[in-house]
Amino acid sequence: MSQNIYDPTGLQAATTSGGYALLARRVLAAGTTSYTPTSGTRAILVQALASGGAGGGGSSVAVSAAVGAGGGSGAYAESFITSMPASPITVSVPSGGTAGSAGNNPGNAGSDCTFNTTTVVAKAGSGGAGQAGGTSTLFNVGAAGGAASGGTGDVLFDGNAGGDAYRASGTVAAAGEGAQGPFGGGTVAKSTQGAGSTGGSYGAGGGGGCVLNGGAAVAGGAGGPGLMIIWEFA
Repeated sequence: MSQNIYDPTGLQAATTSGGYALLARRVLAAGTTSYTPTSGTRAILVQALASGGAGGGGSSVAVSAAVGAGGGSGAYAESFITSMPASPITVSVPSGGTAGSAGNNPGNAGSDCTFNTTTVVAKAGSGGAGQAGGTSTLFNVGAAGGAASGGTGDVLFDGNAGGDAYRASGTVAAAGEGAQGPFGGGTVAKSTQGAGSTGGSYGAGGGGGCVLNGGAAVAGGAGGPGLMIIWEFA
């Protein structure tokens, strides 16, 4: 679609585009490091989602319990860009935060999702705290989601916090659930012996591990991967 521009005398002075038409949608999965726009692209809408943090683990002591806190989900950033950088454009679409070793170890944070290094930045979710085996009541706060305040873009949203871990005794406890991402995927709070669950969708946090009654030490679950969607307009 075009638009005519006229001078004060009424003569046509120029013709300019009056809008944009959708050309293509590009989905960039974890591991992508560069992007080249489709030929004819004049503008793009970049949607970036950082990866989630992993849940915390728990150590083992005889007749004891230990539960890890849930990992936080990645933040979201979005920008409409009409001044195209030179191709290929550097992007970083991250994998999820990895689990720590089995035992009283925190989950690793996720990683930021970025377009053109600093043009669009979504911040990663944090990893959940681990917990040492014991029998006394203990409460661990879930990990923070990615902070919108540290990101870059026209639209920014925080990630969600992971679930809290709570130990009531050496035989009763519940690990923190992994935080929900924009597409869901948060994990259920674990209250039986076992390692934490992996974040079930893009940007989600991993769940905390659960040790009961002196069971084997466990690790938390890994966070969900990041994602970038680019809408191209001619």
